[in-house]
Amino acid sequence: MEHRLADVGHHLFSFDITAHLLSHDFVQQALVAAALLGLVAGLIGPFIVMRQMSFAVHGSSELSLTGAAFALLVGFGVGLGALIGSALAAALFGVLGRRARERDSVIGVVLAFGLGLAVLFIHLYPGRTATSFALLTGQIVGVGYTGLTMLALVCLLVIAVLATCYRPLLFATVDPDVAAAAACRFTRSGSCSPRWSGWWPPRRCRSSGRCW
Repeated sequence: MEHRLADVGHHLFSFDITAHLLSHDFVQQALVAAALLGLVAGLIGPFIVMRQMSFAVHGSSELSLTGAAFALLVGFGVGLGALIGSALAAALFGVLGRRARERDSVIGVVLAFGLGLAVLFIHLYPGRTATSFALLTGQIVGVGYTGLTMLALVCLLVIAVLATCYRPLLFATVDPDVAAAAACRFTRSGSCSPRWSGWWPPRRCRSSGRCW
Protein backbone atom coordinates (compact mmCIF):
# COMPACT_ATOMS: atom_id res chain seq x y z
CA MET A 1 0.00 0.00 0.00
CA GLU A 2 2.76 2.44 0.89
CA HIS A 3 4.63 1.51 -2.27
CA ARG A 4 1.52 2.23 -4.35
CA LEU A 5 0.99 5.60 -2.65
CA ALA A 6 4.62 6.50 -3.26
CA ASP A 7 4.25 5.55 -6.91
CA VAL A 8 1.10 7.69 -7.26
CA GLY A 9 2.83 10.62 -5.57
CA HIS A 10 5.82 10.27 -7.88
CA HIS A 11 3.64 10.39 -10.98
CA LEU A 12 1.51 13.19 -9.56
CA PHE A 13 4.44 15.53 -8.94
CA SER A 14 6.40 14.51 -12.01
CA PHE A 15 6.56 17.24 -14.65
CA ASP A 16 8.43 15.28 -17.29
CA ILE A 17 5.37 14.87 -19.49
CA THR A 18 4.48 18.54 -19.12
CA ALA A 19 8.01 19.59 -20.02
CA HIS A 20 7.90 17.29 -23.03
CA LEU A 21 4.62 18.82 -24.20
CA LEU A 22 5.92 22.36 -23.73
CA SER A 23 8.89 21.59 -25.95
CA HIS A 24 6.59 21.32 -28.99
CA ASP A 25 5.97 24.41 -31.10
CA PHE A 26 2.22 23.90 -31.49
CA VAL A 27 1.74 23.74 -27.70
CA GLN A 28 3.72 26.96 -27.22
CA GLN A 29 1.70 28.70 -29.92
CA ALA A 30 -1.55 27.51 -28.35
CA LEU A 31 -0.52 28.87 -24.94
CA VAL A 32 0.44 32.25 -26.40
CA ALA A 33 -2.86 32.41 -28.33
CA ALA A 34 -4.81 31.56 -25.17
CA ALA A 35 -2.95 34.27 -23.24
CA LEU A 36 -3.71 36.89 -25.91
CA LEU A 37 -7.37 35.92 -26.02
CA GLY A 38 -7.58 36.04 -22.24
CA LEU A 39 -6.02 39.50 -22.19
CA VAL A 40 -8.41 40.95 -24.75
CA ALA A 41 -11.42 39.21 -23.21
CA GLY A 42 -10.56 40.67 -19.82
CA LEU A 43 -10.34 44.17 -21.28
CA ILE A 44 -13.53 44.23 -23.32
CA GLY A 45 -15.59 41.83 -21.21
CA PRO A 46 -16.85 44.43 -18.69
CA PHE A 47 -18.02 46.72 -21.49
CA ILE A 48 -19.88 43.85 -23.17
CA VAL A 49 -21.62 42.87 -19.94
CA MET A 50 -22.55 46.43 -18.97
CA ARG A 51 -23.88 47.16 -22.46
CA GLN A 52 -25.81 43.86 -22.48
CA MET A 53 -24.24 42.83 -25.77
CA SER A 54 -23.35 39.23 -24.95
CA PHE A 55 -25.62 37.86 -27.68
CA ALA A 56 -24.08 40.23 -30.23
CA VAL A 57 -20.60 39.01 -29.38
CA HIS A 58 -21.77 35.42 -29.64
CA GLY A 59 -23.36 36.13 -33.02
CA SER A 60 -20.31 37.88 -34.46
CA SER A 61 -18.02 35.06 -33.34
CA GLU A 62 -20.35 32.44 -34.82
CA LEU A 63 -20.56 34.31 -38.12
CA SER A 64 -16.79 34.15 -38.45
CA LEU A 65 -17.57 30.64 -39.67
CA THR A 66 -19.38 32.16 -42.65
CA GLY A 67 -16.36 34.24 -43.62
CA ALA A 68 -13.99 31.32 -43.11
CA ALA A 69 -16.17 28.98 -45.21
CA PHE A 70 -16.39 31.54 -48.01
CA ALA A 71 -12.62 32.05 -47.89
CA LEU A 72 -12.10 28.30 -48.08
CA LEU A 73 -14.47 28.08 -51.05
CA VAL A 74 -12.83 30.84 -53.11
CA GLY A 75 -9.30 29.90 -52.07
CA PHE A 76 -7.81 32.61 -49.83
CA GLY A 77 -6.78 32.77 -46.19
CA VAL A 78 -9.29 31.19 -43.82
CA GLY A 79 -8.17 33.34 -40.89
CA LEU A 80 -8.58 36.54 -42.87
CA GLY A 81 -12.00 35.39 -44.05
CA ALA A 82 -13.08 34.68 -40.48
CA LEU A 83 -11.92 38.12 -39.40
CA ILE A 84 -13.81 39.81 -42.24
CA GLY A 85 -16.92 37.76 -41.48
CA SER A 86 -16.89 38.82 -37.83
CA ALA A 87 -16.37 42.47 -38.76
CA LEU A 88 -19.23 42.44 -41.27
CA ALA A 89 -21.51 40.73 -38.75
CA ALA A 90 -20.69 43.33 -36.09
CA ALA A 91 -21.35 46.12 -38.61
CA LEU A 92 -24.74 44.62 -39.50
CA PHE A 93 -25.66 44.29 -35.84
CA GLY A 94 -24.75 47.91 -35.25
CA VAL A 95 -26.65 49.26 -38.28
CA LEU A 96 -29.79 47.13 -38.05
CA GLY A 97 -30.08 46.89 -34.27
CA ARG A 98 -29.75 50.47 -33.10
CA ARG A 99 -32.67 50.15 -30.71
CA ALA A 100 -31.99 47.93 -27.73
CA ARG A 101 -35.37 46.20 -27.89
CA GLU A 102 -34.79 45.23 -31.54
CA ARG A 103 -31.18 44.16 -31.16
CA ASP A 104 -31.72 40.53 -30.17
CA SER A 105 -34.23 39.96 -32.97
CA VAL A 106 -31.83 41.38 -35.56
CA ILE A 107 -28.98 39.27 -34.23
CA GLY A 108 -31.09 36.13 -34.36
CA VAL A 109 -32.16 36.72 -37.97
CA VAL A 110 -28.66 37.60 -39.19
CA LEU A 111 -27.14 34.70 -37.25
CA ALA A 112 -29.53 32.15 -38.77
CA PHE A 113 -29.00 33.52 -42.28
CA GLY A 114 -25.22 33.62 -41.88
CA LEU A 115 -24.96 30.08 -40.54
CA GLY A 116 -27.12 28.89 -43.43
CA LEU A 117 -24.68 30.51 -45.85
CA ALA A 118 -21.79 28.85 -44.03
CA VAL A 119 -23.37 25.42 -44.47
CA LEU A 120 -23.94 26.19 -48.15
CA PHE A 121 -20.31 27.23 -48.66
CA ILE A 122 -19.08 24.10 -46.89
CA HIS A 123 -21.33 21.98 -49.10
CA LEU A 124 -20.04 23.65 -52.27
CA TYR A 125 -16.37 23.22 -51.28
CA PRO A 126 -14.88 20.69 -53.72
CA GLY A 127 -11.93 19.66 -51.53
CA ARG A 128 -11.64 17.24 -48.64
CA THR A 129 -14.70 16.98 -46.42
CA ALA A 130 -12.57 16.81 -43.28
CA THR A 131 -10.95 20.14 -44.14
CA SER A 132 -14.26 21.93 -44.54
CA PHE A 133 -15.93 20.42 -41.48
CA ALA A 134 -12.88 21.23 -39.36
CA LEU A 135 -14.11 24.84 -39.50
CA LEU A 136 -17.10 23.90 -37.36
CA THR A 137 -15.03 23.02 -34.31
CA GLY A 138 -11.49 24.34 -34.72
CA GLN A 139 -8.50 23.57 -32.54
CA ILE A 140 -6.36 26.04 -30.70
CA VAL A 141 -3.34 23.79 -31.19
CA GLY A 142 -3.70 24.35 -34.93
CA VAL A 143 -3.22 28.12 -34.78
CA GLY A 144 0.20 28.18 -36.43
CA TYR A 145 2.59 31.09 -36.84
CA THR A 146 0.39 32.88 -39.38
CA GLY A 147 -2.72 32.71 -37.23
CA LEU A 148 -0.78 33.69 -34.14
CA THR A 149 0.65 36.73 -35.91
CA MET A 150 -2.80 37.80 -37.07
CA LEU A 151 -4.18 37.28 -33.58
CA ALA A 152 -1.40 39.37 -32.06
CA LEU A 153 -2.04 42.21 -34.54
CA VAL A 154 -5.76 42.20 -33.80
CA CYS A 155 -5.06 42.22 -30.05
CA LEU A 156 -2.72 45.18 -30.43
CA LEU A 157 -5.37 47.01 -32.45
CA VAL A 158 -8.02 46.38 -29.80
CA ILE A 159 -5.70 47.51 -27.00
CA ALA A 160 -4.78 50.66 -28.95
CA VAL A 161 -8.44 51.54 -29.51
CA LEU A 162 -9.29 50.96 -25.86
CA ALA A 163 -6.32 53.03 -24.72
CA THR A 164 -7.44 55.87 -27.00
CA CYS A 165 -11.11 56.05 -26.02
CA TYR A 166 -11.30 54.27 -22.68
CA ARG A 167 -12.71 57.14 -20.60
CA PRO A 168 -15.42 58.30 -23.04
CA LEU A 169 -16.32 54.67 -23.77
CA LEU A 170 -16.65 53.99 -20.06
CA PHE A 171 -18.77 57.12 -19.68
CA ALA A 172 -21.09 56.10 -22.53
CA THR A 173 -21.31 52.57 -21.15
CA VAL A 174 -22.05 53.38 -17.52
CA ASP A 175 -24.57 56.17 -18.20
CA PRO A 176 -25.53 56.39 -21.90
CA ASP A 177 -28.29 58.95 -21.32
CA VAL A 178 -25.99 61.45 -19.63
CA ALA A 179 -23.30 60.75 -22.22
CA ALA A 180 -25.78 61.44 -25.03
CA ALA A 181 -26.80 64.70 -23.34
CA ALA A 182 -23.18 65.74 -22.93
CA ALA A 183 -22.64 65.09 -26.62
CA CYS A 184 -24.90 67.98 -27.59
CA ARG A 185 -24.09 71.66 -27.69
CA PHE A 186 -26.83 73.92 -26.48
CA THR A 187 -27.39 77.29 -28.07
CA ARG A 188 -29.22 80.27 -26.62
CA SER A 189 -32.41 79.23 -28.39
CA GLY A 190 -32.34 75.92 -26.56
CA SER A 191 -31.73 73.80 -29.64
CA CYS A 192 -29.36 70.89 -29.42
CA SER A 193 -27.12 69.53 -32.18
CA PRO A 194 -24.83 66.48 -31.99
CA ARG A 195 -21.21 67.40 -31.49
CA TRP A 196 -19.20 64.26 -30.87
CA SER A 197 -21.32 61.19 -31.86
CA GLY A 198 -21.50 59.80 -28.34
CA TRP A 199 -17.77 59.27 -27.79
CA TRP A 200 -15.77 62.37 -26.97
CA PRO A 201 -17.20 64.75 -24.34
CA PRO A 202 -17.00 68.51 -24.87
CA ARG A 203 -13.86 70.13 -23.55
CA ARG A 204 -15.07 73.55 -22.48
CA CYS A 205 -18.26 75.52 -22.11
CA ARG A 206 -17.99 79.15 -23.10
CA SER A 207 -19.89 82.05 -21.61
CA SER A 208 -21.93 82.45 -24.81
CA GLY A 209 -24.02 79.47 -23.80
CA ARG A 210 -22.50 77.03 -26.26
CA CYS A 211 -20.82 73.89 -25.07
CA TRP A 212 -17.90 72.74 -27.23
